Amino acid sequence: LMSVPMPMVVCSIDGTIRWYNDLFRDIFTQDKFKYEVLDDCIPGLKWSYVLKYPSGQTHETRIGDFVYRVCWRMIKDKIAPNKMGDHFSVFFYMKDITEEKLLEEKYDNEHTDVMHINIDNYDDLSQKANDDTIEAAGSRIRQAITSWVNPSNALIKKTDRERYLVLFEHQ
Repeated sequence: LMSVPMPMVVCSIDGTIRWYNDLFRDIFTQDKFKYEVLDDCIPGLKWSYVLKYPSGQTHETRIGDFVYRVCWRMIKDKIAPNKMGDHFSVFFYMKDITEEKLLEEKYDNEHTDVMHINIDNYDDLSQKANDDTIEAAGSRIRQAITSWVNPSNALIKKTDRERYLVLFEHQ
């Protein structure tokens, strides 16, 4: 277990830390690793959740400047049961996913959003109104759309008399 290339900790069924490797301890160097119960050292991880999913789940947590994916599995120990029943250990592995999360955030902030705007009843207006009224209404519509999207530096393209295409940089 000492050669596992990722932070690892083994807990008793009650959440008490029984063993951990150096990589796990190194995550908490600023605290001189003073924890006895896993709930106290992994933010957001509730022991009741661990017990609810003994065959394993994942939990993402931030510790300092790093983001970790915590995985676990409950294993029946091969030692003889005591008066209280079988012995179980819960093995936890932590994978550093900080770079993955930074890339995900960067991607989310860089993609383009597309909006289609359809002006309702524009055909009815154009059939009943004179040319000056239609031009004035079109100008006011364009002005309203432009002032609405201006703060986000969007690109506006009129695709038809009553249709506009707006491209936003997602931020």
